[in-house]
Amino acid sequence: MKRSTLAIAAATLISCASRTSQQPSTSVPVDPRPEPVAQPQDAATVEPSDTGAPSSPDANTVARDDRDASANAVAAARPLYYEREITEQDLVGRSLRELAILRNTPYARMGHTFRRPWLDEYFRAQPWYQPRRVVQEQELSALDRRNARFVGTYDNALADARLDEMARALEARNRDGSLSDGDSVEAVLLSQRVGRQIVLTRASAPRRSTPLDDPSMLDEVLTRQQLSAMSIRDLWLLRNTIYARRGRPFRSNALLMYFDGVDWYQPDTAYNDARLRRVDRQNLRLIQSVEAESGGPTNARDEDEMMNGA
Repeated sequence: MKRSTLAIAAATLISCASRTSQQPSTSVPVDPRPEPVAQPQDAATVEPSDTGAPSSPDANTVARDDRDASANAVAAARPLYYEREITEQDLVGRSLRELAILRNTPYARMGHTFRRPWLDEYFRAQPWYQPRRVVQEQELSALDRRNARFVGTYDNALADARLDEMARALEARNRDGSLSDGDSVEAVLLSQRVGRQIVLTRASAPRRSTPLDDPSMLDEVLTRQQLSAMSIRDLWLLRNTIYARRGRPFRSNALLMYFDGVDWYQPDTAYNDARLRRVDRQNLRLIQSVEAESGGPTNARDEDEMMNGA
């Protein structure tokens, strides 16, 4: 798999950031804090036998199901903001939606306004949220800044196998009618990461594709309306997606990990900007214009930081 080329680097990022194993596992609750999000269950279903009688699970299956049930119960009870250092154990088993909320809650607590509709809707539903302005990472406390970066690093380093497992579990919930309210958002986030569209026929709300979900949309000239709900982070990723589609290699660790998980990405050391097509240049100008209006990244900004915020 493509991600294997970066496995050591990703593991190093996690181990260097984690500060985990010696850290107490109990969180210090804050008041107020976001309400816990229900954790998707990844336990395998037991197919009925040909006779119509229920299959008898073996001891290993029972033990695994017990472990999964216990892990899911713990995950559902875990908070979405911590007043201590976040550890890897705090993140294991989380959905991409939960990881995004964990990463962005420190910004929301300072009044950050969100362009992504689902994040904006989620935080506006929290009684403590007072939206005011765009908040930069350097404005966060040292602890919140470390935690946001740690969650972002963990999220970016999720293995292809784990993402595929999460996608299959989501599709299984769709088939058996056990979707939760946040699964339509999860489908959007997973579609970006696994490189294929995840369509939920029983989703609680219809999902609308963006050019980041479906890069083939970049074959046409984009409109401002298509970019209006995209966050600064997503605009940055979309801009680099245009280059990635033409084979541009990246030096940013964050971009390397993001595009390494995309099946269509084929970096070419002989790349130059002459490969960009007219539609690419038009879309780049539009994205950069929207980024500038939104206080987006500049060349001097730490690009890896973009993977940690909204």
